[in-house]
Amino acid sequence: MADFRPHGGEPRTQNVLSRAVFLGLGAVPVGAFYDEDVQQVLALSDDQPPLYLIPVGALQS
Repeated sequence: MADFRPHGGEPRTQNVLSRAVFLGLGAVPVGAFYDEDVQQVLALSDDQPPLYLIPVGALQS
């Protein structure tokens, strides 16, 4: 089940979002997801829980 918890990843997330804007890209932080599924897809170990997902891509005009 999705876990909604504070975790302190906000400054890093802001850096990624700022860089995306600088590069003319769109990005959005996603903080609600199934941790175990993300860990499996990204091959993360149990001691590397995902904090945010940040899809980045070209903006539509």
